[in-house]
Amino acid sequence: MRPLTRAALLALILVPASASAQAPMKDVTTTTRGPTSELYIRKRPPAPEAPVLSVDLKALLTSTEKRRDDKRIEAIGLLRAFLASKPSGEARAEGTFKLAELLWEESRRVFLVRMDDYARAVEKCLVAKGECVQPKEPRIDLKDAEKLYRELHDNHPDFRRMDLVTYLIGFAAKEDNREVEAMQRFMEVINKHPGSALQGDAWMMVGEHHFATGDWTRARDAYKNVGEEAATSDLATFKVAWCEWKLGNTTQAAKDFKRVLDKAQKQEREGTDSQKRRSASLREEALEYLVVVFTEDRSISPKEVFDFLVSIDGEQYSRDVMVKVAESYAAQAEWDRSTDAYRFLIRMDPESMKSAEYQRAVVSNWTSALDVDRAQEEIKVLLVNFGPNTEWAKAQKNREALARSLETTEEL
Repeated sequence: MRPLTRAALLALILVPASASAQAPMKDVTTTTRGPTSELYIRKRPPAPEAPVLSVDLKALLTSTEKRRDDKRIEAIGLLRAFLASKPSGEARAEGTFKLAELLWEESRRVFLVRMDDYARAVEKCLVAKGECVQPKEPRIDLKDAEKLYRELHDNHPDFRRMDLVTYLIGFAAKEDNREVEAMQRFMEVINKHPGSALQGDAWMMVGEHHFATGDWTRARDAYKNVGEEAATSDLATFKVAWCEWKLGNTTQAAKDFKRVLDKAQKQEREGTDSQKRRSASLREEALEYLVVVFTEDRSISPKEVFDFLVSIDGEQYSRDVMVKVAESYAAQAEWDRSTDAYRFLIRMDPESMKSAEYQRAVVSNWTSALDVDRAQEEIKVLLVNFGPNTEWAKAQKNREALARSLETTEEL
């Protein structure tokens, strides 16, 4: 590995400064690389199963990662030496910023390694036959980086990325459970850097603070300040809906959950892979909470649920919501309500392949209720309406799916 020269190091430090002099801050702002790229590292939905890599490719990736990590460690050493030579002015500020960034990245690397070890230890405990002491979940250690960001904040108030510096001090404080200080820093970003790309992130963190303490009004108001362009806009909308529900504003909550579904659909069409994964997760949660909103009021009928969804332009989600409503009632052993919901689904589209599935769910309801007579009656309905020689069967174009459905019915 070729070592970094002092000249290369100085170039590394000073290039950002010259770039910032030639462009407005919004052009040099980035939250997709560097310290901010994984601020929500513990809040992301689970990633899909990793692909199986060949031995050669694994070795190549490991080698590449090691070279990258070695370069970082070398750069950290050179930057420490550079700062020890007591540079002043812009050079010191840029050197401090770059060193803090590299230390943050190194802390994150160590944290991910420790989290991997933690996950393995938890899994080992789960499969252990005897007693097992549960491992303690690690926390990211950002003290070294935070110290440098504080130096920048206090000694170089006009630094070009003071919004980012302030935000990261707040984030480090929050990770260290210093909530009061963290909120002060996030509010400083909001109040002193109104044009910063980190406005949405700062408001999100303020909202999360109030959400964790159950202050639903202040949490909602904070989340509402997260702009549509923010990376966490969909999550903020979800949290707004949740707060409205907690505040008893069920109609508004339902409307906001519907907005989450709308955003999820858009992300699934246009978003990045990570956005698609998060949107899929939020979509499922939004559907679940819509169901909670509708099933809390026992006076609401399935048709009223449907009519409400239509009224807020959410008819496209009505089937998914109604299925979950029916399942929710069944899980609570409210067999009549569950059956009513399934019957409404059947009436929505009686020729649908799904209609047979819904009728089988009705049979399952009364079987679970140990009501043999009702179960037998519903089996007759299933055979009459969704049997092999029915109009429903003739209407099915997917003959393989029809065969599977009829086979499932036969097994009842």
